[in-house]
Amino acid sequence: MKTPVAAIVALACLLSVSDCAAESVPPPWSPVHVSGRQAEVWGRRYGFAAGILPVSIRTQGKELLASPPKLLCRVDGQAVKWDAATVTAASPTHATIAAEARAPRLLIQAEARVEYDGLLWVSLSLRPEQAVTVEQLDLDLPLRREVATLYTQQNVSTRNLDNWRSQRNAPERLYWAGALPAAGWRGEFTPQLWLGNGDVGLGWLCESPASWSVGDQDTVIEAVPDGDAVRLRVHFVTQPLSLAAPRTISFGLMPTPVRPPPTDRTLGRIASTGGIKVEQFRQTYLTPRADGKTGLDEVAAQGVKTLVLWNFWSDQWGFPNVFNPENQAFVREFVAAAHQRGLRVLPYTTPMTMLPDTLPDYEALRQRFHVHPKHSIERFGHRSYALELTDDAIAWYVGQMRDFLGKFDVDGFYVDTIQVPDPFNAGPRIRYDLLQRRKLYQRIYGLLHAEARKDGLVYMHCSDPPLLMAAPYADLHLTGEMQIALWAYRRLARTQHPFLEALPLIQFMAWDGNRVIGNLETWCWKDLSQDKYTVGADVDKAVYGRGQLLSDSEMVCLSRLFRWPVFAPTQQPGNKSTVALSRLQAEQWKLEDEFGIRDAQWFGCDQSATVLSITPATAFASLYLKPGKEALTHVANLGGEGAKVVIRFLPPSALVDKPLIVRRHVEGDKLEAGTGAVSVRLGGGSSTIVWVTGR
Repeated sequence: MKTPVAAIVALACLLSVSDCAAESVPPPWSPVHVSGRQAEVWGRRYGFAAGILPVSIRTQGKELLASPPKLLCRVDGQAVKWDAATVTAASPTHATIAAEARAPRLLIQAEARVEYDGLLWVSLSLRPEQAVTVEQLDLDLPLRREVATLYTQQNVSTRNLDNWRSQRNAPERLYWAGALPAAGWRGEFTPQLWLGNGDVGLGWLCESPASWSVGDQDTVIEAVPDGDAVRLRVHFVTQPLSLAAPRTISFGLMPTPVRPPPTDRTLGRIASTGGIKVEQFRQTYLTPRADGKTGLDEVAAQGVKTLVLWNFWSDQWGFPNVFNPENQAFVREFVAAAHQRGLRVLPYTTPMTMLPDTLPDYEALRQRFHVHPKHSIERFGHRSYALELTDDAIAWYVGQMRDFLGKFDVDGFYVDTIQVPDPFNAGPRIRYDLLQRRKLYQRIYGLLHAEARKDGLVYMHCSDPPLLMAAPYADLHLTGEMQIALWAYRRLARTQHPFLEALPLIQFMAWDGNRVIGNLETWCWKDLSQDKYTVGADVDKAVYGRGQLLSDSEMVCLSRLFRWPVFAPTQQPGNKSTVALSRLQAEQWKLEDEFGIRDAQWFGCDQSATVLSITPATAFASLYLKPGKEALTHVANLGGEGAKVVIRFLPPSALVDKPLIVRRHVEGDKLEAGTGAVSVRLGGGSSTIVWVTGR
């Protein structure tokens, strides 16, 4: 009897984590649809004509391009001309477009691959027929001015591998997000640059400048206003490039948002267990106290829905599997107790260091994989190493996750490090494995949403701006130690207040994952007041205090304005700061449930001016607005001094001319309600939530 084809495919997927997950389109995306020279994916559409670049890029119904982009190439003094683009392959997961250009003694064969998640990856193969000199090769991509008001660039060093982590705090690297300056932005090679506004945008991505030929390393990428456009210019060749053999230059484009956001905002109701050893975890969260309650009872009572089993739950730090019988017994006990209280459990893992030296077959694995020469982390006398993300390494790592899910009833994984991966070399030939990092997260997402689990969860954390082509594979994205850069930012500003002077609010809009990517976002908070952060001697100050320059109340301001729950990765019952934050969030979650945010429209702090006005200038508001006469308004005073904050509702809000009743509020003094308006006294750097109803 013949084995059904479906059974063969299923068996292959069980035996090996290979390309099975990549051959189907996972939710929430839809298959690639090709019509003529157009390729359409969820929320976005590319249109092609002559050449390999799209002449139209639409996202959420909005055109991003001000005019067709160009690849400007000159060979022996002559400009090359492109043939018409042709769709050469189409499937539910991707479409391939090809085009050619000719110049004397040079053929350029180009291929563009449109993936189901919207990634457009372009490869230019320069194939000399005999020795030839390329004098210029530039990308000139004009975006509409109104869709390129913000920018975020990857704030990593491409020149100093030894000091890679501290370099992101160097003064010249702090101004990496916010409003695009009037004179534009210019910089050295960066693996990722995003330009957009609060609703849409476009990311440019590249793994390496190794095939480029440039003179001035500091201005190889530009985003420069030009009339009604902002021109993204990438200079691949600025000094003569002599070619005697083929050379390939590749880059990617990613229109945003990349995915529809999850509708269940309770996914962001997250807390973390904190512990160093199994017994500490058990004592803190599982052992009843004098009142008969456990730490898990306390967390559940706060309204938390998901628990991260933080860092030291395993005998292999950050590794997605456990071998010690004591740790195995603890995981089963903890997960069962959490599920009894309606809590999901996600164990902490990190592919930042994939290979612990405590694994039973460590030596054989070290020979099998390419171990990073510098990037490793030591915990309790043992060290974990970063690996080059080969297909073999990815399959092995995800296979460990699969094995763990088969043995323990956890609900998914918390995955650390979703930013651009650390390079294995430095200098002009630096390389960031963006495509392989993306493949790793695609495999993890497929494992939790299609294979080992159908309704599993992937929460991902990053310390730098998230990688646009990988971050969409998280159900929730946790903004992490970017706050360290913010603290240094404030230190450089040489001021503590007013808040906006040191930390312009627009900077936060430029990395708001809710809108830039489309997944839920939380703010990963750390009380590091006793810690120190050493940076290199090339920085003005040898040591930055990593103290809590962003106060708890200011964190809550941002949390409320951007709908970012505050997640404390070292949260423990009894810790003063986390207890205070947990109380505030518990009140907020309860208020949101009573109000019914599922039935309301959200207006962010940069959108709320369409439905309300607010004074003074240091005050901001975001709100949920129901079609009837109700609003749940998040108000913050980001100035350095206390102020009376006045909110007036505007047409078309149904509250504009109605006497208002305050049904509930949290914090703030001297709350007063009138016709179409409400006022509250707020201290500097503080906030409140006010639920108002029109009579």
